[in-house]
Amino acid sequence: MLIKSGAMPLYNRIVSTWDSKELKFTFEWIGRMELEIENGNSVAAIAKDTLVETAGESDIRYNLDELVQDIKGIWEYGEELYDWKTKKVTAKKKRNKTPQIYLSKHARKRMHERCGFNRKAQDKMAIVAYQKGLKTEDTKGVTRSYLSKVLHNTEEDEAMVRLYGDKVYVYKIADNGIVLITVMQIPRLYIKCIKEECLI
Repeated sequence: MLIKSGAMPLYNRIVSTWDSKELKFTFEWIGRMELEIENGNSVAAIAKDTLVETAGESDIRYNLDELVQDIKGIWEYGEELYDWKTKKVTAKKKRNKTPQIYLSKHARKRMHERCGFNRKAQDKMAIVAYQKGLKTEDTKGVTRSYLSKVLHNTEEDEAMVRLYGDKVYVYKIADNGIVLITVMQIPRLYIKCIKEECLI
């Protein structure tokens, strides 16, 4: 999630009031919207479709008015989302230019075990993490050292990693696209330092 400048205190207060299901739902919805925004779409063009997709993979009951009101103050595109909800601003969605991303059987197994995602959610998150996750070169300190270690231990010549949330997604370049080969939970030993360095 792209946090508004200066909104971190408010973000921490609001997030602390959400339970785990609300947190997962909100971050998945925002992750999908950010991916579409990066592909050139406006919030108004993709808010409804991404909400329907996220809701279809969750059993949570949510109040959209309250959720959007919370997001408005903390998300970089929160005002645009609020305008969509209150004014029903519409726009045409552009074609997705995301490179083709595949998941290995091992990656699907790990995502099911460590994220609890079904197959459709796995496909979406593999793209979101690849597009929005931090690359090794985007990090510093303990975070950079940890990601470099993950890469070093990967038995793939053309591997790459993305740090997204509290997990590391490991990809490799293939002839027909990008393949997600595994998903790793960040050890508790590193969590605090990584949160401080990356604000995850």
